Amino acid sequence: MRPTRFAPILVLFLARAALAQFTIDAKALEDARAEVVPAIEAATGTTFGDTIRFELADRATIEAALREEFRPQFRIQFPDPEVARAESERAAGLLASAAMGKYAPGTKRLLVCPPNFESLADLLDEPGLLTREGFLAVVVHECVHAADDLRYDWPKTLATRSTKDELLAFNAVLEGHAQHVARRVCQAKGWTEGFETLTRSIGKVPDTGDETRSFLLRIAIADLAAAYYDGERFFDVLLEKGGPGEVDRAFREPPLDTEVILRPEWFLDPASRPRVEKDLEGALRHFASTIGEEWPANYVTLTSAQLRAAIGLLDEETSSRILAAHRQNRMVVLQKGGVMIACGLFEFESSDEAAHYLAAGARLNRIKDESMKEGQVQIVDSTYQDVSRAGWQGEFVVKTMETGGQRLQLSSVLARRGSICLEWLDLTGARTVEEAAAIVDDVWAHAVREEE
Repeated sequence: MRPTRFAPILVLFLARAALAQFTIDAKALEDARAEVVPAIEAATGTTFGDTIRFELADRATIEAALREEFRPQFRIQFPDPEVARAESERAAGLLASAAMGKYAPGTKRLLVCPPNFESLADLLDEPGLLTREGFLAVVVHECVHAADDLRYDWPKTLATRSTKDELLAFNAVLEGHAQHVARRVCQAKGWTEGFETLTRSIGKVPDTGDETRSFLLRIAIADLAAAYYDGERFFDVLLEKGGPGEVDRAFREPPLDTEVILRPEWFLDPASRPRVEKDLEGALRHFASTIGEEWPANYVTLTSAQLRAAIGLLDEETSSRILAAHRQNRMVVLQKGGVMIACGLFEFESSDEAAHYLAAGARLNRIKDESMKEGQVQIVDSTYQDVSRAGWQGEFVVKTMETGGQRLQLSSVLARRGSICLEWLDLTGARTVEEAAAIVDDVWAHAVREEE
């Protein structure tokens, strides 16, 4: 009986050992360069020559390249220079342990980090990352970034982005085009399995054993993965319906917000983009002005992937219905001294669908109460009150949370008026139901026409 019991474990061990026989070293990288570069040159119409250097790198080198790239981008998102510096360094440190490859445009180097292949294969349970095909898929993806740099000088365009929305949209252009070209090159070279493993790994959430941590990871990873997944679909449509000229235009006249990435037909025909019936942006700017100029404001639009991640604890049927009915959204996040206030407006295709979202959000709040009883961030108490007023319905919630030995209180409202839902969050301390109702009334007055 003993050999039979342990046979599956032995088979898995031997399979992993066989995969690990491929070693990422200087020779493997040089062989990849010799095979991949001509394929990328043919697919993109660029000539590499001796411009791009291929190098093996440790995590410190990857982190340094990420810091250089992130620093100007975070200055756009955080007006305080010290906060921007700290946040860019924190993000670079986190991603340095996850980036298997990195094209560094400032030094024209394509960096490959062997230790990260091994750690991600274990963390994500994706042994295919350790195969030659998995390695080559990473090199192909990064090579497309290098080719796009040579052809379009995209770092120069990146430097002209002035809002977080513009940054997110252009990042989707960069990563989406890299995926779009890499898929076709890998298919032609017989490396599709490696490409699919890489693509799957980008959006995969590791099993942490902590539902709270996993929930937060799903949101963070969805933010990252949306650029790859939504961006690739964007270029699929551009090439199919517009041709190579539209692909070029996406780099030279990139979309200014992620809604265009999600709806490439608006990029092909800007006049087809419908006029916004509700002034979500104006309402949020008014809301931010009531908080005060000392609170830096960030305006963002959630992608469908981010929205799906945020409601990920709901059942699939409910989540799919919400995503199908969602038309547009806009959020403002204000932060000062580690404290946050946020307000979001979400428009749905009908009042019924907005009511469905309101009910689902109420269930989600209670699901979080149960799922976050343990973990790094714990909800230790929650109170719920009906905050409905004339013309709108809503629920006021105060949650007491504990993290790192500290307790903090989150006040929030989820409300609906017509086809719009509003979410307001305040971490400055417990607010009263009257205060919350007054804030929501004021936002509605600037977001929704009186005749509606």
